[in-house]
Formats: sequence, C-alpha cells, structure tokens
Amino acid sequence: MRLGLAIVLAIIIVFSGFAQESEDWYQGRPIKNIVFEGLRQIKTSELEGITEPFIGRPFSDDVYWDVLGRLYALEYFDTITPTAIRADAMGNEVIIRFTVL
Repeated sequence: MRLGLAIVLAIIIVFSGFAQESEDWYQGRPIKNIVFEGLRQIKTSELEGITEPFIGRPFSDDVYWDVLGRLYALEYFDTITPTAIRADAMGNEVIIRFTVL
C-alpha cells in the first residue's frame, strides 16, 4: 500500500516538474528571431532597428519589457500580443512573435 502511494506521488511530482518547465521554457534561451503578425501600415524592415539588437540575447523578462516598451513608444500599435515559439524541436532557441493591431 505504501509503495503504491509512493509511486503515485513520485509520478505526480515528476509530471508537475515537467509542466512547470514547459510554461517558461523560453527563459534564458537565445532569441533567434523576432517576427510580426498583423502589420498593415509599416514593414518589418522598419522595425529591425528596434528588434535587431535583441537577436542572440538570452530571453528574460527584462529583455521582453525592453522590446515591448520600445515598440509601444513608436505609437504604431494599439495592442501587441507576444507568443514564444520554439525555434527547434528541443527549444534551444526562441522566436518571439508579436501579433499587432
């Protein structure tokens, strides 16, 4: 009985560890690219001056807020919704996609 309970608890702990890891898997991963979805009036090339310095840097909340602040400062967008995408199957690098309106 105790052995069965111990196995169940071990399984729960292992799976909860994987769930927590997958939620913020992108933290500390190098930024491979920053892409945009929903651009209407401007081209991606016009935003490269803002995004290019962040390519290759490890993703962190500070980096995210820095990029987001610079994009909002342009006053081109009403809303910016970020998504972290795995650049490869292992998630060794991250692509940040900003959906803009």
